[in-house]
Amino acid sequence: MNRILHTALKQVTPATAICLGLMAAGAHAQNVELQQNGFLHSGSYLDSFYTGGYAGNSITSGALTGNAQYGPGPDLGFTFSSNADVLSSGTSNGKFENLPTGDLDGNTQVLYFSGLGGATTTDTINFANGFNGVTFNYSLGTNSAAYDQTAIVWSGLNGTGTQVGTISLAASANPITCSTRLDAYCSWSSATATGLTGIGESITFGVSNSTPSENLELDAVTVAAVPEPAESRLMLIGLILLGAVGFARRVVEMRPFF
Repeated sequence: MNRILHTALKQVTPATAICLGLMAAGAHAQNVELQQNGFLHSGSYLDSFYTGGYAGNSITSGALTGNAQYGPGPDLGFTFSSNADVLSSGTSNGKFENLPTGDLDGNTQVLYFSGLGGATTTDTINFANGFNGVTFNYSLGTNSAAYDQTAIVWSGLNGTGTQVGTISLAASANPITCSTRLDAYCSWSSATATGLTGIGESITFGVSNSTPSENLELDAVTVAAVPEPAESRLMLIGLILLGAVGFARRVVEMRPFF
């Protein structure tokens, strides 16, 4: 019997043990990108669009539920402060050029926080499922250092809880001249926050988290989503199984074969 058990355990490799525990957790630690890919009207306020709901056409209207021109959008888990809207190049406000290539969203629209939110509105992106890293491209109006600001990652929604990371958003050291005189957002930089001191649920933008960031445009905002609880349990099962296989092997190898 020991000889049979020993042969069976030899066939269970560590990789097999892990796969048995993790095969249903394939979406673990996935990156989720805010998809500004052109299917919203320029100037639409995002409202609940990226949680499978609807956008609106003004900061005061709220989501235009049932209006096919404003949704429903993809359920990606992102919510925002009420002044978050999406812009296309060529609009009368916030024209941009030279969006970086290589991101997932199609490079057709950008995220923008309208000054109509007023000083009492904290410009915010929420991701309630939690994330342990964030990347995005950004541009400051006319690439002016006067608009340098800070993105702050918070442990709670809407800029609450504790700060778990910060990103300095400075004017590009390698500016690109706009090809059209009235355009203002032509020099883009990349920003990354990894190694957060905790799980983040929101990101706020502005100068010292107080001055609105209406001179900022964002593209390809991507969060590294933390595992769902079920996925975490499956990972634990895989690790336990791996440990059990190793322990059983040691037990069998310590006993003589008869």
